[in-house]
This record gives sequence, structure tokens and C-alpha cells, in this order.
Amino acid sequence: MSEHLNGGEQEDRLVGTGEQLLAHLQERVATEGDELGTSDYRLTVDLATLLADRIKGGVVPMGFVMATELLAYDCNKGVSGFGGEPMPASVLNYPPVMYRMFSVYQATQLARGAFGDEFADQVEAFRAEVSADVAAQTPPSL
Repeated sequence: MSEHLNGGEQEDRLVGTGEQLLAHLQERVATEGDELGTSDYRLTVDLATLLADRIKGGVVPMGFVMATELLAYDCNKGVSGFGGEPMPASVLNYPPVMYRMFSVYQATQLARGAFGDEFADQVEAFRAEVSADVAAQTPPSL
């Protein structure tokens, strides 16, 4: 297993906070408005705001990936895994692919802007590594 999955030393010094993410999001909304990178920018803003709240104490790249995946899962279920409260109505009733697009693409781009290229590169590397591990363990279809 690689350095990423074992929580390598380099990753430990890369920490992003919810406050940084929220500040970057607010800056992008102010400058880009509904051109934020999705046909429904309001969903992106609402999901990013929820994500920022979940990582407010700070997160390393691997934790960022986990937080985005858990957020997508919670939106699909309609219930927050943090306390069992219903998810806000503004993020419900979208096709699951919308949450997946946020967790894989849009959140990574927001992380790049908020936390820097090195952090986002580590996020992408971890995602690629996990995908490769899953693919290697998946039996071929008949």
C-alpha cells in the first residue's frame, strides 16, 4: 500500500480548513456567479458550504476525499451521518451523479483554489490510487 493510504509524512503538512474553503467559495461566487462550473451553481454552493462546515477544524487531502464522499452519501440518503439530522432541502432530490460530480470534480477544483495546487494534486493522487486499488480487486465481468 502506498504512502497516501498509510498517511504519509508529506500529506500531514498539507492541511486545509473549512474557513479557507468558504472564503474561496464566497470569492468565486462574487466573481463568477452562476458560471461556477455547473448548470446548477446553487447546488455547488450549497454542497461546498456543507463541506466547509464539515472540515472546519482542518483536513489533510485524504480526509478531504473522505469528507466529500460522505457528503455525497448523505445527500443520496437524505440524512446526515453527523447526528442523523435531515440534509437541507436545497441539496436533496438530485440524481446521484450530481453528487458524484461534486465530490470528484467540483470539490477538487475548489480545493485547488482554496488550499493550493499541492493539496489538490494529493487529493487527485489519492482518488486515482483508490480507484486503481478497487479496479485491481474487482473480478472481471463475465
